[in-house]
Amino acid sequence: MRFVVLGIGSVGGYLVSRLALAGNTVEAIVSKRSNKRLIEVEGIEYYERDRRYIIKVPCYVYEDLMEIDTDYLIIATKTGDALQILDDLRERRFNFNYIVTVQNGIESHLKASQMFGEDHLILSIREGLYAFDIHKIRNVSYGTIENVVTSLSASRESMLQFAEILVASRIPATVSYDARMVLHKKLVINSIINPIASILKVRNGYLLKMLTTNTVIGLINEAIKVLSLDGVSLSQMEISEDLKSVLKATSENKCSMLQDLEKKKKTEIDYLNGYLLRLAKKHSIEIPLHQMLYDLITRMEELHGPH
Repeated sequence: MRFVVLGIGSVGGYLVSRLALAGNTVEAIVSKRSNKRLIEVEGIEYYERDRRYIIKVPCYVYEDLMEIDTDYLIIATKTGDALQILDDLRERRFNFNYIVTVQNGIESHLKASQMFGEDHLILSIREGLYAFDIHKIRNVSYGTIENVVTSLSASRESMLQFAEILVASRIPATVSYDARMVLHKKLVINSIINPIASILKVRNGYLLKMLTTNTVIGLINEAIKVLSLDGVSLSQMEISEDLKSVLKATSENKCSMLQDLEKKKKTEIDYLNGYLLRLAKKHSIEIPLHQMLYDLITRMEELHGPH
């Protein structure tokens, strides 16, 4: 099976590593020439428990590519970059059977679904993945945690086939046929874990101490309220239990937002809490706890300054 993975951060590097180790044909696309040279010379280093793997795959710079031919094109960039890439695809001769989006937010998945319909798949990554260098990725998941394959338009057969390929590549995966539920639950969980862990500068597991606090319960209820006005029904108990399981499984992980701040990169706060704030404005309600987290993270971005 042929894969092209666009974006080699923690998620992209993990997918390249596992898919290549399973014998698939895998190519990587990066945004910088320096990253291309590094991956070509040293390969991608993938760490899992006490094992270290060196994976060498063909690597290209995105702006140089006008055409590719693959079974699965996986867009593993941040949401903002993914939205731009989806626009660029109209002008490039990228041939693929399926396009896969893996972002934390909602918007890239909605846009890809509108553009590609039944040829679009969503992979919701739940494992704890930490990029401690440009080409070095560590999986710090603990216990059993499954990623989720879903889609807003693809057939059940397409989702099951992709999940089977992932499982055969030792990427834990299950299938859900309720994409909106999967995406919005992940949005709520990430809108809590990412900003709080980043503000406190702690690994995910520390937040287990905060599950019953007024802050976390209030954040869950605010998100449920605003999403209900947009036609999405979520359960507080279910969100709380899912949040707890994710925190336990990724207790040693630094969330992606904290990793971005440490690397002086712009975070995805606009696509997490910012998305909820835009919905709240649309429905003329206030969600002050999410507003507080949004304001604090944007001030931290200004303080540290992205490159």
